[in-house]
Amino acid sequence: MISKIRLTILSLILLCSLGTLGQIKVVDKNLNPISGVQLFDGSNFIGVSEDQGIINVDVSFIKLDTWTLSHNSFYTKNITADLLEDGSTIILTKKTNTFKTIIVFPRGRAKLSSEIASKIDLISKNKIQLYQPQTAADLLNLENKVYIQKSQLGGGSPMIRGFATNRILLVVDGVRMNTAIFREGNVQNVLSIDPFTIESTEVIFGPASQFYGSDAIGGVLSFQTFQPKFSDSIPLLFNGNVNLRYSSASREKTWHVDFHVGSQKLASSSSITFNNFGDLVMGKNGPSEYTRPDYVVLIDNRDSLVTNSNQNRQVYSGYSQFNFLQKLSYKPSNHLRLDYGFNFSTTSVVPRYDRLLQRSSNDTLKNGDWYYGPQKWMMNSLTLNYTKPWFADSFRITLANQQFEESRNDRKFNSLNLRIREEQVSAWSANLDFEKSLNFRTKLNYGVEYIFNTVSSEGSILDLTNGTTSVTSSRYPDGSTWASSGAYFNFLRKWKKWYKTEAGLRYNFVTTNGKLDETFFNFPVTSIKSDNQALTGSISHVFKLKTGNIGVVTSTAFRSPNIDDISKVFDRNPGFVIVPNAALKPEYAYNGEINLDYIFAKKLKTSVSLFYTYLNSAIGIVNSTINDQDSIIYDGVLSQVQTLSNQDYATVYGTQFSLSYLLSEVITINSSYTILQSSSSNGDPIRHITPNFGGTNIEYKHKKWIGTMYSIYNQEFNNSQFTKSEQNDSYLYAKDESGLPFSPAWITLNARASYQPTNRLLFNLGIENILDKRYRPYGSGITASGRNIILSFKGSF
Repeated sequence: MISKIRLTILSLILLCSLGTLGQIKVVDKNLNPISGVQLFDGSNFIGVSEDQGIINVDVSFIKLDTWTLSHNSFYTKNITADLLEDGSTIILTKKTNTFKTIIVFPRGRAKLSSEIASKIDLISKNKIQLYQPQTAADLLNLENKVYIQKSQLGGGSPMIRGFATNRILLVVDGVRMNTAIFREGNVQNVLSIDPFTIESTEVIFGPASQFYGSDAIGGVLSFQTFQPKFSDSIPLLFNGNVNLRYSSASREKTWHVDFHVGSQKLASSSSITFNNFGDLVMGKNGPSEYTRPDYVVLIDNRDSLVTNSNQNRQVYSGYSQFNFLQKLSYKPSNHLRLDYGFNFSTTSVVPRYDRLLQRSSNDTLKNGDWYYGPQKWMMNSLTLNYTKPWFADSFRITLANQQFEESRNDRKFNSLNLRIREEQVSAWSANLDFEKSLNFRTKLNYGVEYIFNTVSSEGSILDLTNGTTSVTSSRYPDGSTWASSGAYFNFLRKWKKWYKTEAGLRYNFVTTNGKLDETFFNFPVTSIKSDNQALTGSISHVFKLKTGNIGVVTSTAFRSPNIDDISKVFDRNPGFVIVPNAALKPEYAYNGEINLDYIFAKKLKTSVSLFYTYLNSAIGIVNSTINDQDSIIYDGVLSQVQTLSNQDYATVYGTQFSLSYLLSEVITINSSYTILQSSSSNGDPIRHITPNFGGTNIEYKHKKWIGTMYSIYNQEFNNSQFTKSEQNDSYLYAKDESGLPFSPAWITLNARASYQPTNRLLFNLGIENILDKRYRPYGSGITASGRNIILSFKGSF
């Protein structure tokens, strides 16, 4: 059966036919490209402009001589056939305060969000510029629909609809960032992405394995960095920006510069960013359990406990980071474009702040040191886009190599032996994506993908007294590999002006191989070999209403166990050690959701999502044994043996709603709220189910000024909602009236303003946590900042 399906998909990928493409570019009065402009042939939707304002059209399907350009924020304009054939530039006139048309690029293809049944949010460059997020993790929380967990200041693990870490897929410029060692615990890789380089961020809610393969159970976070711009008329285009930022709570000092050069065929963009963060200071009004009463200092090879003179200062939380991005583009014709991208990011050592808070039975701190070594990420990518091939309307080839490097370094209090566990991953990927319009009602997307990861893992112990090293157990099998190959096919049909259907399938085959090191542990097996295959798909319907639409989605997704799941050896909590499980199988998600968007009286826009996800063979941590022993000595500590195992099932369900109200031509009110519930076959709470949360803001825009007052809020999470592992992390939480750990409710009040006196100057002022609340987001190891004043400046040239 599987082989027949595989043959069918591959046959569809070879589907081909001829077409004649025309092209126009749509801009505003300042000649800035406009994305999301729809082109109609009478009542038939023909195409939509992408981020460069370009609309590619197969003119063989067009019946009329006059067509219409439509966009919610601009006045409608009619154009004639000769403009399309000449590749002309069309100028649209902007309306006053309106709801913006949102254009998204799932799998690199421009689509209106209103044409997609799934829930997709777009975080724009303008919002990033106003809110000035310090990291890409902070950026994801700007719409208050993605929950962010932080174990330390240099971190940020996103959670979407109760799923997180290796059940969420990170994508940068169309390249998968998840690797073979993305773990069940919180991951910090999103930190490597520089917010200053992000043009837009798509948050795809719910399963997306059909397009993206393994891991896309909870959703996809797709980051699009800026693209080099070509010159349209002048011989050479040259511009750039300089940014400076300071924030008081961590004494952050950030500088950034980017510059861009473009001719009509060649273009280049470069970016450099340096961040330096000091120790973060928390608020003064809140639970005393969050304060930092003392810390460890190593003096003359001896640890000493030092009383913290300011218990709100989170000593050993600061770090620094450097980011570099270089992009080159070559456009020999209007139909062919070649893009090369180079990303590099590195941090200083990043203290694992939550581990530095752990205390022993005699109330002294357990660890003298616990920090991540420099987190390094380098990506080389090459993308070819062609919009006039013989066998499709357009296709895209993306080749990439990524190099990841990370390490964990820890030392017990009064020990002079520093344990070091280092990992390196080399990730190769190749994607081939096609798009073909059979007619103005029917469109196909299809493609193939191949990914290959190799993992290097070593363990050592450094004697701080003499600098000598000895070997200890590694986290993963050194030299292990993980590979994934897949093919997908997607069909889109517009049956009526008010109704369309989208359906697709994807076949994936995943292999994992590695040899376990038995030098330190006598494992029941000596090697791991796992071959898994999955067929996933989705069917969605979009019903157009007079001023809105309803999307109905049924979809499936899967996650094949990676090297971290199957083979890691690690003490996730002190006194507990996770050991390999070579028999681990994939988990499968079955999802149903309804998404409603509706505009009342051109003033009030409401969005409501209802969703339910059933996770079969859910992977979770359970107590286990090794060689009939339920406990072993790990790093000198007698530890309960645990392993990742397939459980019967788990369910996650809830609702997400938001509204936007145009109070006047210059004032808009926005609000959103997420409610989550879960259940499991064993009755235990599910990890990463967050408290109900949301946010509200009032935004003012007038001429050169933009201002916003906003509030972020989080419901209480009581002790009965904690998982067993969180019960062991009680030191991270406040205590309720019974002395049990819980996560209190909290609310913050914040304000931001920007002033742009000229097109080349921009000033920003922000005040976060005005009431100086002391609060710690659920699951986090570090307390959020207290009252925080942020000053930033941008100069363009």
